[in-house]
Amino acid sequence: MLYHKITVLLLFSLFSCPLIAKCKHPLTFGWDSYKPFQYMNNGKLSGIDIEIIDAIAKEMKCQVTYIEIPWKRLVEDIKKGTIMLTGSATLTKEREAFAYFTRPYLISDTVIFINKSSQGIYKLKTLKDILNYPKFTIGVIRGYEYGEEYKKLTHNTEFNKRIIGLGDEIQNFKMLASKRITATLVDELVGATKLRELNLLDSIVIYPLSVNANFGQNHFMISKKAVSTHTFEQFSNSLKEIENKGILKKIIDQYRLQFHSK
Repeated sequence: MLYHKITVLLLFSLFSCPLIAKCKHPLTFGWDSYKPFQYMNNGKLSGIDIEIIDAIAKEMKCQVTYIEIPWKRLVEDIKKGTIMLTGSATLTKEREAFAYFTRPYLISDTVIFINKSSQGIYKLKTLKDILNYPKFTIGVIRGYEYGEEYKKLTHNTEFNKRIIGLGDEIQNFKMLASKRITATLVDELVGATKLRELNLLDSIVIYPLSVNANFGQNHFMISKKAVSTHTFEQFSNSLKEIENKGILKKIIDQYRLQFHSK
């Protein structure tokens, strides 16, 4: 596999701008393609995490080197200290032994997407309410976690009859667009990205009911071997600063859908 190594110089060059000296060493950010967070777009490294890191590095007056590494190896490199940090990481007790974690910079929900032509037909207050509609079916991805409510409902025989297990979000959205299923459950940000790719933004909308609210908590994971506590605090403070300035929200909102079902 071809890995990309990309260096971003912020403000001016390292040698011409004395302010950059505030950051003693360039930040090495490991990434693995995961839309809409980290991915190549027409030869340019893009995504929510990349834009946020660029903004943090600018606040810190740092240089950033981006290195593409498969996720499993990337976690090991964070542990060994050969890579300083990565994004879209889940905090676990095991990882806390070798990495610092910022507070969540992004919290996303699993939501219900429906065909736009179905707006106003269904009145759902909980996921269980789909049982009030005999022909209501939901497309899901086999093996995915959709939260406690969904998990409990899978013990209901009638509910299980409504579940259509498919391979990925694209299959689900194509089935939904052609009305072969009534709805699908997808992370809001991932769903927005897929709909743009499929050119289905005019056909599919979000139903105003979160299935798994606040399930996806994205943290920056930072190597304890490679980064001092001082630099970690500086990084965390810079993350807070771009949030206070409204930069963080502006970046994330670009990737959200700007409409919901009514």
